[in-house]
Amino acid sequence: MSTRAPSSSPSSTPTPGAGLAGSAAPLGFAVATLLGNGVFFLFLLLPPEQFASWGWRVPFLLGAVCVLVGYVIRRRVEEPPAFAQARAEGVAGAPAPGGVFAAIRRHPRSFLIVIGSRMGENGFAYLLPVFGVAYVSTTLGLGRAVALWAVMAASAVQVVAIPLCGLLSDHVGRRPVYAVGTLASLLWLVPFFLLTDTGVTAWVVIAFVIGLGICYPAMLAPQAAWYAELFDTEFRLSGFAFSRELGSLLAGGLAPFVATALYAWSGHWWPILVFMAVLAALTLVALALGPETVRRGLEDPARQANPGAPREPSPTVASDASSRS
Repeated sequence: MSTRAPSSSPSSTPTPGAGLAGSAAPLGFAVATLLGNGVFFLFLLLPPEQFASWGWRVPFLLGAVCVLVGYVIRRRVEEPPAFAQARAEGVAGAPAPGGVFAAIRRHPRSFLIVIGSRMGENGFAYLLPVFGVAYVSTTLGLGRAVALWAVMAASAVQVVAIPLCGLLSDHVGRRPVYAVGTLASLLWLVPFFLLTDTGVTAWVVIAFVIGLGICYPAMLAPQAAWYAELFDTEFRLSGFAFSRELGSLLAGGLAPFVATALYAWSGHWWPILVFMAVLAALTLVALALGPETVRRGLEDPARQANPGAPREPSPTVASDASSRS
């Protein structure tokens, strides 16, 4: 049985299970977080002097095994049918002129939708595992072990929740699942801080499990299928990747620092709620402006409307053909 990338399942016609298949990548992240924190927690059981001298290095060395596994999987990934067809027709085999900038010119709306939808999702992705862990372990003084247990429990729940949310997006749509996850994550922030402030380990674990393990996957799971379906074949890689990672930089890259600064300024977590509400609002706006693509495959919209029509080659391909003739 061959291994396919998460975004490889949809094709020129709506493909059942695209959202479920697309959830494979974030599922791998959840498993990696669970294993990584689990290994790190085991080495925290070492005497402090041994952990400081050599114990902390071992988890990082074990990460080389994960790199090897990832390399083997990547070598076995098949190209999606839409790309294979485009390459056979001489379009996707050559880079689109301008690369990322051409993708932005071709799909400006999709580019902004991806960035906007990442604001809330990636903000929550870094707020709870980064700021939340520091808040529990340092600010509340509960120690690293409690925070690690909470993140591990949430990651274990994610292993089940992520594919379920991906599957749900195949039935009700990408945007509804994403929107529910955004609203649920925002609304859970107040109970999250109230539960962690109790200092009771069980409540801390529950706070992370519901916020990070149940609410957050509804945003993450539909992403691969939805983002891939927003771009044409020629511009999918550059448009998808650049807009997604730019959104990560603007949201997740800044969220822990902004949250820390807001807490240091106010001495309370309520300004963090306001900040996350702004990010969530941007995501909801992007979802409202974005199209529902659950009935759309990875083929270009024009080709879906007229499957027999020839694909229009990119300027690069056309110029190459002219020079050879």
